[in-house]
Amino acid sequence: MTSTKQVFKNLVGSWTIRRVLGSYGHGEGSAKFTVTSESPTTHDPLVLRYREDMTLAYTSESGLRQGQGVGGTAYQEYVYLYDEEKDKITKEFVDGRHFYDLKLDLERMEGEGEHLCDKDFYRSKYVFQDCNHFTLAYDVKGPQKDYVIQTLFTKDETATAPKTSMSSSTEKS
Repeated sequence: MTSTKQVFKNLVGSWTIRRVLGSYGHGEGSAKFTVTSESPTTHDPLVLRYREDMTLAYTSESGLRQGQGVGGTAYQEYVYLYDEEKDKITKEFVDGRHFYDLKLDLERMEGEGEHLCDKDFYRSKYVFQDCNHFTLAYDVKGPQKDYVIQTLFTKDETATAPKTSMSSSTEKS
């Protein structure tokens, strides 16, 4: 069975991303998980810096009027941490604020996290199809928000990170 540590290690590398922004539009781009800190004893990654760069296209349902712009580029950055003692993954904003703890169900290869931002509630769901594909969906609810953001991650073939099996039963963690 896959371990939490293996799920975390497999994030390392470059990914192609495709995103659907509810009925508001869609985007395509790239994402990269870069190791910024590793265990001094095992050399396994403990901290990953995440950055995505996207080109976005909005639909007429987004509320934008013609002439205001119907697309553009955007980026996001986060930090993912693996706690060896607690065997858990945490996602933070780059300024160190907590976003959520990822609660993994390793039998189903799914994970969930929750975040309250002012009056808006973000529920994340990860589904790991295999070591080269996963989805991340945010169900966003709030006084003026009600939409789902879905992102498909596909590991780049040219990524330099080692290709590891997400179902390795022989790895010790």
